[in-house]
This record gives sequence, structure tokens and C-alpha cells, in this order.
Amino acid sequence: MTEKLTIMANFDEHYGLEEWVRDNLHILKIKTGLKLVLETVEMVHDGFIVKNEILDQTFFVKCDKEKSDEYDLGCIVIECAIQEAQGVIWLANNLESDLRTAFNWFGNALGPDFETHIIDIEVKNTNKQC
Repeated sequence: MTEKLTIMANFDEHYGLEEWVRDNLHILKIKTGLKLVLETVEMVHDGFIVKNEILDQTFFVKCDKEKSDEYDLGCIVIECAIQEAQGVIWLANNLESDLRTAFNWFGNALGPDFETHIIDIEVKNTNKQC
């Protein structure tokens, strides 16, 4: 089993996914081995797209704040089609094995030129309760 990436931030009106990406894209580069270009990050519904420097590939990145489910996988399929992505990175939160299998099937069905990456995450609430 791979080590989970812990996200210590609350995604809210003050610090959202876009800020997290700009602060932490280097972590995705390390986890995937891709040469992702910060200047190409563009927020889209339920995630963002980013270019890989090599081959000028577009990747859709989905980050689940809550437990990953079938809806999230559906969003990945739809956004990959809309954005004409050549790959996907799923920051999956507590992903069940059947969804992992379905995601891998999706990647295989799109062929060897379509790259898929799953990064297991957990989102820790950093709000202090008084």
C-alpha cells in the first residue's frame, strides 16, 4: 500500500484548491514523475487542468475533499472528455477497491497514450474549535 498524502488545509472561501495547487504542485510532480507546469494551471469544474512539459499533454486533476465515490469518477470521465485530456491525476480520499478497479479500467480502455495516476489523500481539518 502506498503512503497517503495528507492535505492540511481547509478548502473554503479563504484557501481553496487553486491556492493549494499553486503552493503544492511540486508534490504532484514528485508523486507522478510528470513535469507539470504551474503557469498552465486552469481551474475547471471540480478540479483543474495542467500541462505536462513533456509531450505537451493536458492532465485533468480531481481532488476529493470528502470520501471519493462514483460521482467523483463520473466527473473524471466527463471532464477528461470536455478538456480533451491525455491523462488524469485523481487525488482520491478513502478510495474503495471497486472504484480503484473501475478507474484503472477507464485508463486501460483509453489506451496506452492515456496516463492515469491515483494519489491517495486524507484531508485533515485545521480549524481550531474554541
